[in-house]
Amino acid sequence: MALNSSYYILVGSEPVRRRHLLNKLRDQAGEWESYSASEVSPEEVLSASLLLDPEAPLVRVINDYSKWSTAQRKKFAQIVSEEDIPSGLCLVFCIDRLGAKDPLRIAAAKESILELEQPTRGKYPAWAVRQAKLSGVDLNTSASEILVRMVGENTEALANEIDKLALVSESPNISVAQIKEIVVSSPQTRIWQWVDSLIAAEPKKSMEYLLQCEEAEESPLALTGALQSRILQLAWASQMTQQESEIKDYPWKLAQSAIKTGWTQTRIRQALLALSELDFNLKGGSELDGYLQLARFCRQGI
Repeated sequence: MALNSSYYILVGSEPVRRRHLLNKLRDQAGEWESYSASEVSPEEVLSASLLLDPEAPLVRVINDYSKWSTAQRKKFAQIVSEEDIPSGLCLVFCIDRLGAKDPLRIAAAKESILELEQPTRGKYPAWAVRQAKLSGVDLNTSASEILVRMVGENTEALANEIDKLALVSESPNISVAQIKEIVVSSPQTRIWQWVDSLIAAEPKKSMEYLLQCEEAEESPLALTGALQSRILQLAWASQMTQQESEIKDYPWKLAQSAIKTGWTQTRIRQALLALSELDFNLKGGSELDGYLQLARFCRQGI
């Protein structure tokens, strides 16, 4: 992200991208000032307290935008729409919520408004694509989905791995091969790899991932909980209408792929019954070691 605009409006409370953007701007700024809207008026925000050098810009961050009155918001929106901002001054507004009819949203240039909402389940790959652009690299859909599967749904961890990819990669286009080579899998990834290998009926791989989970001392109940979650996704996806089944968001894309390889509703019911029995045994119904029970489960398949 470069200081190539006179103002930015960061909308949303998602902390990682907001901090990332502010750090990018701070690194480029000659001077940095932060104010609350309760302390300054629109006119004061625009006042130049020093001679501004375009090569060493002054950045003013404005918080608590909601504390400006409607008249003050309209006043500033008029200034923004006319681009009447002193040369060398960059204004950054951090706003948790900005209504569709707010004067600032209506007046501001589209490229100056950056939405920073916390991603919901299934939206993390899209979040990773946007974050990668801020780091100066490109992730396609397949690469972002692989990244999320390896790192997990944690924006802090995802941002860190994306920064690492941007630093190490010699190409602006990040490939799946680079991600697998550079990115460090999170502990939860081992569990999901075990789950995916069971769903794909790959007993050799599922045993390998199970051994990794055992070495990392992952709880057997954590593994069965993840497996149950995935099978319930399959149960839900199997009942989707034709239009709903075209959803491309992760993890529905994975669920639809599994259904096409033979996960019928009958098989899903059988898997849930087998999983219920396994869960009962792990919780005291059997005296066998938990990982021994899981190993037998892997060999039998689901």
